[in-house]
Amino acid sequence: MRVQFAARRCSVPDSIRERAEELVGALSRFDGRMSSADVVFEEDKRVQKVEVILHIDGASPVVASAEDGEFRVALDRVVDRAARMLRRARSRASDHKAPSVSSRGDLPE
Repeated sequence: MRVQFAARRCSVPDSIRERAEELVGALSRFDGRMSSADVVFEEDKRVQKVEVILHIDGASPVVASAEDGEFRVALDRVVDRAARMLRRARSRASDHKAPSVSSRGDLPE
């Protein structure tokens, strides 16, 4: 998965960028169709914001954002939110009305 970074009105240390790449890359386990991610770091006065945009093939992008006094904390929060959103989307996409294979009567025993 390709991860792109953008910094608005701030400079982001390399350690934070590496951590962001690891955490966002780990989100691909929730959906194998994930092609790329954009991570936007922004600083406004004393508030530091992180936004993650996950591009999924055949679906609308997943956008999560968080803010805190430090980029590291905001990054952890935004990854947790994105993971929760991806888990929820995966559970909604599964077919809950289909009969289970074991309960179908047309299978020979």
